[in-house]
Amino acid sequence: MRFARVRWMAGALCLVVLGACVLTHGAVFVSGGSMEPALYAGDLVIYRRLGATPLPGEMLVFERDGERVVHRVLLVTESGELRTKGDANTVADRDAVAVAGVRGVPVVIVPVGRLVRSFAAREH
Repeated sequence: MRFARVRWMAGALCLVVLGACVLTHGAVFVSGGSMEPALYAGDLVIYRRLGATPLPGEMLVFERDGERVVHRVLLVTESGELRTKGDANTVADRDAVAVAGVRGVPVVIVPVGRLVRSFAAREH
């Protein structure tokens, strides 16, 4: 009986922690190569939702045309918009990112895409 109570409390604690993480964090899979070599297609980016404006040099998750994009902040304009660019791109993104479009900053990168790519290379 004692262990059943401990398991129940541990399960309840896990649900509370998971619920808090869902409110404060999000996740997105990288779909293209614009951030190589920092990120590869298939990598999982876990990001922390935030209310502050990210600084130049930081990676950023933002919404553009209904999709989540991960690029790096080049500069913050005087109006507060963000100029971004993918590491592998030769030019900055055409459109500035409004602060309202910012979803968060990456805190954990799970290299799923790199693992798949590495495994596929060994197969040949």
